[in-house]
Amino acid sequence: SLPPSYCAKLVKVMLDLQSYRRGSNVFAGKHGFITLRELFRWAERYRLSEVTAQNYDWIKHIATDAFMLLAGRVRKEEEVAVIQHILEKQFKKKLVPETIFSKENFEK
Repeated sequence: SLPPSYCAKLVKVMLDLQSYRRGSNVFAGKHGFITLRELFRWAERYRLSEVTAQNYDWIKHIATDAFMLLAGRVRKEEEVAVIQHILEKQFKKKLVPETIFSKENFEK
C-alpha cells in the first residue's frame, strides 16, 4: 500500500489544483480539476507497479504517473504548465513532458 507520506503529497497536489481552479478560469468546468476518483487511480498505480529495484525513485515515479494522468487529459498548454508546476513543487522533482510521453519511456 501507499506510504502515508506519499498519500499526503497526493492530497496536497489535489488541494493545490482545486485552489488554483477557484482563483482562475483555467480548469473551468465541472471536471476541470483532479477528482477523488483520479486520486485513487493515481495511488493504485503505485500498488500495481512491478518495479523491484532497491534504489528506485518512487517519488519521481508517482509524480510522473500523476503528470500522465492529469496533463494527458487537458487540452491547453496553460493547464499542462499549471499541473507540471504544482507537481514539481510538491514532489520536488523536475518533470520533462517530452521525456515522459516519449516512445522510449513506454518501452521500459
